[in-house]
Amino acid sequence: MAAATKTPDSRPGLPPKQQSKNMSATQILKQRPSRLSMEGYIYNADKVLEIALDPTTREIPTDLVERCKGVAILSIFHIGALMTMHYGTGVVMAKNPPGAETKWSAPSACLVNGYSMGALLGGKADSTLVFIMNDETMKDFVHRPQTRMGLDAALAIGKMGGDKTVGIDGKGTISFAYTSGAFAGLSLQMGTLVHQAKQNEVFYNKEKVEAKDIVLSNTAVQVPSDCQVGDMYKKLDLLEQGMTWVPTPEDMDRSSRFLEGAQSSSQRFTKSQLAGAA
Repeated sequence: MAAATKTPDSRPGLPPKQQSKNMSATQILKQRPSRLSMEGYIYNADKVLEIALDPTTREIPTDLVERCKGVAILSIFHIGALMTMHYGTGVVMAKNPPGAETKWSAPSACLVNGYSMGALLGGKADSTLVFIMNDETMKDFVHRPQTRMGLDAALAIGKMGGDKTVGIDGKGTISFAYTSGAFAGLSLQMGTLVHQAKQNEVFYNKEKVEAKDIVLSNTAVQVPSDCQVGDMYKKLDLLEQGMTWVPTPEDMDRSSRFLEGAQSSSQRFTKSQLAGAA
């Protein structure tokens, strides 16, 4: 993993934000793996963290990362006209109690859908970090099969430098959305976060495992060693330290291998679901 720094000097290659700055939302999504498998969810979540750590992006307050009880890392696509529809996937993670092997829990797969009112020009892809700031909200996120969440407060707070929007929903979450693509209108006004049980079962090779057990228990599941979860742990730690990060060529090669693995796992997941439905 590339050395982290608080300065943007001597950067190898282009940061992710610069690479995708002029791309349409559709082009951006084509660079991401299928959203059918947990490996794809994790790959996309890792890319969200990469954008948040980009030296050209305004820093997320370190005390926010330090104080939060958990985080939802989401990749959301918006499309529509007067009413804009939103669809995305991601992972939810909680802070482990002191003394645990890792600071962050295993990730649980989730899907987000919702709507807003506003004019859409083309499409928009959001890389969104939702920081969960209290224990009650954290439990709501993982105990309920579906969780309603409103991010419309981002409209009142508005843009916070470049393409970042910040919102506080009044229910214990603070969100940061990094936007790519041409979009004129509103952020996600109302959405539903739905846990993806099948993706979790396949990834952890454990039937009927629930989101609350994955996120709030240290022993319910074993994270596979050959996945990107460890990379997410490291990047979340860098966010908490107020550091920036730019991938080296070695990091890019590593990411490419994970992308290929995520695509393959999505294909296997699709075939297994079709076989089960036959």
